[in-house]
Amino acid sequence: MSRYFFWNAFFLFFIFSQNAWTQDNKIVSSSQPMKFTLAEAVTRALEKNPDLLKAKAEIQRLAGVTYEVRAAALPHLTLEGSFTQTDEYLLGRNSGRNFSSRSSSLEGQDFSSQPNFDQFTDEQWQVGIRFSKLLYDGGETRARIEQAKLGEQAGFYQLQEAILDVVFNVRQIFYTVLVNRARIAVEEQNIHLLSAELDRQKKFLEAGTVARFNVLRADVAVSNAKPQLIDAKNQYRISLRQLAKLLAIDGAESEDFHEDTLEVVGDLEVKPRKVELRPLLMSAFNKRPALQVAKLGVSSQLVAIRVARSGYYPRLEAFATYGYSHENFTDELYANDGGYTAGVQGSWNIWDGLETKGRVDQARAQWRSSVVNKEDVARGIDLEVRTAYSHFVEAAELVESQKGNVKLADEALRLAGSRFEAGAGTQLETLDAQTELNRARLNELQARYRYQVALAEIARSAGGDAFFSRMP
Repeated sequence: MSRYFFWNAFFLFFIFSQNAWTQDNKIVSSSQPMKFTLAEAVTRALEKNPDLLKAKAEIQRLAGVTYEVRAAALPHLTLEGSFTQTDEYLLGRNSGRNFSSRSSSLEGQDFSSQPNFDQFTDEQWQVGIRFSKLLYDGGETRARIEQAKLGEQAGFYQLQEAILDVVFNVRQIFYTVLVNRARIAVEEQNIHLLSAELDRQKKFLEAGTVARFNVLRADVAVSNAKPQLIDAKNQYRISLRQLAKLLAIDGAESEDFHEDTLEVVGDLEVKPRKVELRPLLMSAFNKRPALQVAKLGVSSQLVAIRVARSGYYPRLEAFATYGYSHENFTDELYANDGGYTAGVQGSWNIWDGLETKGRVDQARAQWRSSVVNKEDVARGIDLEVRTAYSHFVEAAELVESQKGNVKLADEALRLAGSRFEAGAGTQLETLDAQTELNRARLNELQARYRYQVALAEIARSAGGDAFFSRMP
């Protein structure tokens, strides 16, 4: 009995200790935010982003299609069998049909060669193996194999195009998180300055040097600045959630997701870069996977015309079978026949009601459509590159225009405060200077953000993030 209680106590202690360790581990893991640099965020997206996972699965599916189509050109070896059981009544048993009794009424006829239905078996089976090989089908199988390989290559380039999209989206949302976080700091600093001005005006009011109107105006300025801070915090939360979706962070890794669950590491530092349009266009037309997909689409439709035209030609197939079959007229187990059959069979649609012509016309129309699509894709890529370059030029000009502007606005605010204290300025000048300082900070921050996004857009449009130039 004592041993029983000892083991039960030990078991309960082990269970409670394991639960306590698990709970403590949960608390520790949930209290630590998931930190990502830009490179780490891109790496995780390449591993776990759902769009890329689906694109990779599509490549595997297309590889399976290639195997399926190729099977038609290879020999086939099939094991065949059948088993049949027939009702005894259909075999003549117990049906009243007795050839021996009726033979006496038929003079001059010999029934010795007639089968004895009583010896019929009601079971029949066959088993054999069949070999078949396609000899000729007008080039249809060869064309379908080529078309499947082109589709597999197109799937690979579609994966690369998806990589370009995902990398750009991660960079854009990552920079959006950074700019929203910096915007919160700017709005908080603005409210801090306005609150300090409000406190100063209250002190002046207590000293009798200003009217109550100055205090009310400063209070209104503080209240008007709060919605911008609230909006900045909301945009920061939304951008974090968007980044989490791109990185495939869900409840399994972060329960009760909030702004402290995910943390980005980095800043919007601007590093001047020299970008020229012509090299970007050349890179785009050489590297963009979308253009490769369009070109493969044209080739695939040309092959589809050959597939459709194969209906004009005959189809030949060689075959050979070898098998055994149980005889119908005996119920002995080993009474069976075996042997082989071999030959060639073919068919040719001499007249199919213009069905093949209709298929050829459809394939040619789809080929012409693919040519138009390839040209349109090329024009679209040209537009994307030129638009990205224009955005970069604009962002670079904005960054240049905002250099030193924050320092100037800060100095203007200092002078406005000094003028007010000296009695040479007004409160409105001070509030305007504070507003302009906040605007200068936001403009400078937005310029750096747009510069980084423009660089990411250039990398995407020019195919700079295409990881492979050919299929591995």
